Amino acid sequence: MKLNTKLGTLLLAGTVLGVSATAQKTEASAWVATKPENIKIDMNLGSYTVKRGDTVWAIATKLNMTVKTIADVNGLKNPDLIEIGQIIKFNGNQITAMDSTGKVVGTAKLNDSNKIVKDKDFGEALSKKEIQQVSDDQVNGYHKDDAVKGNKTDKNNDKGHESDKGTETNNGNETGNGNETGNGNETGNGNETGNGNETGSGNETGNGNETGNGNETGNGNETGNGNETGNGNETGNGNETGNGNETGNGNETGNGNETGNGNETGNGNETGNGNETGNGNETGNGNETGNGNETGNGNETGNGNETGNGNETGNGNETGNGNETGNGNETGNGNETGNGNETGNGNETGNGNETGNGNETGNGNETGNGNETGNGNETGNGNETGNGNETGNGNETGNGNETGNGNETGNGNETGNGNETGNNENVDQNGINTVKVAQKVIELTNQLRASKGLAPLKETTDLNSVAATRNSEDITTYMSTHTFDNHVRPDGTGYYTAFGEGYKFTGENETFVGLTDDDQIAQTIFDKWLNSQDHYENMINPEFTLIGMNIKAQGFAYFAMQDFAG
Repeated sequence: MKLNTKLGTLLLAGTVLGVSATAQKTEASAWVATKPENIKIDMNLGSYTVKRGDTVWAIATKLNMTVKTIADVNGLKNPDLIEIGQIIKFNGNQITAMDSTGKVVGTAKLNDSNKIVKDKDFGEALSKKEIQQVSDDQVNGYHKDDAVKGNKTDKNNDKGHESDKGTETNNGNETGNGNETGNGNETGNGNETGNGNETGSGNETGNGNETGNGNETGNGNETGNGNETGNGNETGNGNETGNGNETGNGNETGNGNETGNGNETGNGNETGNGNETGNGNETGNGNETGNGNETGNGNETGNGNETGNGNETGNGNETGNGNETGNGNETGNGNETGNGNETGNGNETGNGNETGNGNETGNGNETGNGNETGNGNETGNGNETGNGNETGNGNETGNGNETGNGNETGNGNETGNGNETGNNENVDQNGINTVKVAQKVIELTNQLRASKGLAPLKETTDLNSVAATRNSEDITTYMSTHTFDNHVRPDGTGYYTAFGEGYKFTGENETFVGLTDDDQIAQTIFDKWLNSQDHYENMINPEFTLIGMNIKAQGFAYFAMQDFAG
């Protein structure tokens, strides 16, 4: 009998287990580094997902791996900048790094040179005493002669104007300097604090923090820099890429693209800027008007109005924001809670739940979205297809067709609407059709087998029942012990004891993923198994002829069980 014991399951950033979707007040807060003792890494899971507040240094001391080891395998040119959602997998003396989509970005085999403390195992956290005793070189893993020299500060703190300077490289800190105009490139410099205006300067790359400086106007690109705090306005500057957090700064107007930057908190208005891609959370900021597309960004909370902006795709939750008017399409975004009115916007596709929002008027089609609860009136909107439950909403008047939706409970009047077809079938509390998800995973599995010249697996009622039993057992075990993927039943016997008599070969795949939509959940489950050797071998095993599949929700996490027999 085939018994699989490796899984490499990952908790996706933002996944919530056993927590209801109740709207909660979110307050803006500055970024604070998490202490090593407060970082929780479960070695039994075999992986860790980077969270807000994490630093490479703190993760290094938890895993007994040097900063250089983690930075190298993640491809970090600046070890001070690791992105939320990056995944670190560890298995004995091997480490693998993946981005937030699960794509592998680096892997390495480790030896004692990669350890901070040589007589401790990888994954064995350093104690507070050991952290105090080891040198910075030991933790960082860099030799002293590799370190950047500098940290020079002008004792007068009053340097004059600097004009038409050449390139500055690996310099120390600059404090209390005058204006800098028409300078060359600045690379790998230290912190800049309390300086004057910078105008028409060259590129800034890999510099330290900027705090309390004057206005920046018409400058070049900023790449891989530190945090910007309490600075003046930024106008007509180049692109910003891979920078740190921006907090309490002035207005941003007519600037270039922002890509892979940190959180933006309490900043001024953003007007006519370029695209924002893969950035952190936006909290308590001003209005956004006429900007480019927003893609793969973090949560938006308590911000001002959004008007005439581009498309929003794959972003986080929107909570307590102002009105949205005349914007582009919204696709694959998170939940919307307690927001203002939506008027004349584009299509909404594959988004999360909508709760306690204002009226929706004259908008485009809504397709594959989550539940709608306690919202205002819906008037003259497009078609609604494959959505979740609707509960306690206002009147619906003159809308298009509704097809394949969930339950409708306690709603107001419905007048002059189109057809309602195929609603309330196998749809759970999150608006997900778990039977459809299971069928899609089986379909993808048989497509894989066909590409290998193998016969398709036949789904049976008996194996579906086995999969349902094993999935419930896994969820119970995980919720009580926070351990997963050992293919052992609660009574201590192997998974195969759940099968009946008469099977010569058996196998099992298991995992869990976060809430998106039916097709994306199925695709994510299949892709995780496709990219794991043991699970892949189960799916293409020629000895297997039968299959059973079960999908169950636990809060916003979806547990998947696939059982094989032959």
